[in-house]
Amino acid sequence: MNKIPASKVSASSSVRSSAPASVSCDDQYECPDEYTCCHMLDGGWGCCPYMQAVCCETECTAVQMDTLVIQLETAA
Repeated sequence: MNKIPASKVSASSSVRSSAPASVSCDDQYECPDEYTCCHMLDGGWGCCPYMQAVCCETECTAVQMDTLVIQLETAA
């Protein structure tokens, strides 16, 4: 799944209580709620439309965390 660009945080978005929830990538960029912030090749941020996604250079993948832990434990 391809990433979408992260949105620049505006000063007014932190003040509005009715603003939709978001995920903070850093103090300047955010992604929609239930997305994962991913570093892009250009040094910026991208938003992957999965929670707790695994980010690659150009794409992202949904991974069940319990499956990832089992695979890591098996490899060790």
